[in-house]
Amino acid sequence: MTALAAWIGIDSRAPSSAYIATDSRISWVSPGGRTPVGSWDRGRKVFASASYPDIFGFVGDVLFPSLVLGQFITALDLGLLVGEGAPLRERQSALERLVRRSIAAAPLIARDPFVILHVGRANVGLASVFETRLLKWDGVKLTTRRPPPPHHSAVLRVGSVTTRGSVQPVLDGSGASEIKIQLAKWRASKHADTSRSVFSAFCDALRTGNVLTVGGPPQLVGLRRIGTGCTLGVVFDGETSVLGIPTPNGPPGSIEYRNEVFERVDSGGMILPGAQRHSRP
Repeated sequence: MTALAAWIGIDSRAPSSAYIATDSRISWVSPGGRTPVGSWDRGRKVFASASYPDIFGFVGDVLFPSLVLGQFITALDLGLLVGEGAPLRERQSALERLVRRSIAAAPLIARDPFVILHVGRANVGLASVFETRLLKWDGVKLTTRRPPPPHHSAVLRVGSVTTRGSVQPVLDGSGASEIKIQLAKWRASKHADTSRSVFSAFCDALRTGNVLTVGGPPQLVGLRRIGTGCTLGVVFDGETSVLGIPTPNGPPGSIEYRNEVFERVDSGGMILPGAQRHSRP
C-alpha cells in the first residue's frame, strides 16, 4: 500500500498551489496473507507533467497505475492525447479513457484494486482553480469522483480566503490513519491548516514506522498558479532524494528542494537565502 497526502495551498488572495506527497515503499505479502514478507523503498509513486499543469499519485496496486501513469504522461507531454492548451476537463477525460482501455486489455490476474489521484489546474494566475479527481478501481468497476468539499478548491472564490492556509488534505492508503494522528498535533498549533503542517505531519508519520507497508523517503510533486507540474526533491532525516531515488550532492538550481518542515533548501539541506523559516509546534 502507500501513504498519500494531497492538499491545496492558499495565500491571502486565493488558492495558490497544490501538492501530492507519498512514501516510497513497495511491499510484497505472502499468498493469501497480509503481513509483508519483503519491501523495496525506491518505488516511484508520484508523477508530474512537464507540459501541462497536472500532477498524479496512486495507492493500492503498484504495477498497473505506475505503468499506465508513466505511459500517459509521456504521451500527454508529446501532444499525442490532447491538443496544445487543452482544458483541464479534456486532460481528465484523456486519463480516464486510457485507464479504462488499459484495464480492459489486462488479464484478470493483473486487476488488483487501486486509486489514482489527479490534481490539475485550470486557468492561470489569480484565476487559477486547482481540482482533485479520483479514479478508483475496486477490482471489478472503475469509478471517478471528486472528493467532497473542502477537499478541492473549485468551491473557493477569490475574496473568500483571508489568511494563508491549506484546504483539508486528501489522505489515502495504508498510512492514512497515522498521518491523521500526526496532523492532529500540528492542527493544535499556530501552524494549523498550512502546507507546511500537512507535509511535516506526513514526514512525521513516515518516521514513526508504525505501518509496515509504509516507508522510505517522501516523494513530492507540485503545481503553482503559473507553469506546468514540477517534481521536487526532499531532504528527509539528513538524506536527499528525488522520487525515492537518493540524490546526494545534486547540482545547485537543477531542482527545487524542501526539507521535512517544508522550508526551501538546497540539495544539502541548507536553507536558501531569503527563504522563510518554519518552526515545529
